[in-house]
Amino acid sequence: MKQDFARIIQDLCLFFGKEEPTPARAQAWYDMVRHLPGGAFADFALSRIKAAEPHFPANPARLLLLAFEEFGDTPEPAPDHGPAHCPHCRDTGALVAERDGSRLFFRCGHCGRTDAAGLPPATTRALADAGFRVIN
Repeated sequence: MKQDFARIIQDLCLFFGKEEPTPARAQAWYDMVRHLPGGAFADFALSRIKAAEPHFPANPARLLLLAFEEFGDTPEPAPDHGPAHCPHCRDTGALVAERDGSRLFFRCGHCGRTDAAGLPPATTRALADAGFRVIN
């Protein structure tokens, strides 16, 4: 993970136009996430951070830990390379959530199906944290 972590930090610095952190700061961040896997997770986390953050994060390690929670909820590709089965949206590509008597639709942020293109993406955890009750 150390090489992947260094790549993530360098990529985020380039993307957000920031100077790289001091070695001591980078090591302190790395110590928080050294147990996380590299490879596909590193790419997943980097894309999530770039898409969700308006500026360079004050604590990239915290965002990596949050991305890992979401990564664990992301289904693996199906063996035949077709769309993965997604228990969150029941293979529809959309999540239906209710709050204060209103129902809203979101594109499933777990499987990334394009069936619901045009809807804002969300995960079940993000919806629950925002006070929604996921219906499907």
